[in-house]
Amino acid sequence: MKVNENSWHYKMVTYNDGPYTTLPMTVCGYFWAVVWAIVKRVGSILRIVSVVSLFAFAIGSVFNFIFVGVQDGQGAFQLVSLVTGAFIIIVMTIGAVLGFIIFLIAGIHILILHMIACRKYPKKKVDKKPNLVVEYLKAKKNKVCPLVEYTKGSDYEG
Repeated sequence: MKVNENSWHYKMVTYNDGPYTTLPMTVCGYFWAVVWAIVKRVGSILRIVSVVSLFAFAIGSVFNFIFVGVQDGQGAFQLVSLVTGAFIIIVMTIGAVLGFIIFLIAGIHILILHMIACRKYPKKKVDKKPNLVVEYLKAKKNKVCPLVEYTKGSDYEG
């Protein structure tokens, strides 16, 4: 199987492991390298989300300390804390909704551009290129993992 060095999975494997990594020479090894690269990318995203959540919790704790402090939480301080907390929740909700709307609009925009490009430049019939998952499943069934050939340029095979 030929793998182009411009393909997303090749870039993901070399990005996660660095440019000096030894690339797998068989389809089976390359398949698992791609799976591992995806798992590491998802783990990185989850780490970022958890750090942001901890940061938001820390900010909330600071606001709570500032507005309630060492008071017993009654009277004006409790009201200010309640209003501030409600304001923060409202701002975060509005930000999340706006972010989702922007994400949705960007996705629709990309979809429309793709549809326009497909109509303007219709695809020519091309021989189907090997798929990494299909090649891996064939190799597992045959109990033989063929070698991977890394190519540059227009010899793109998957």
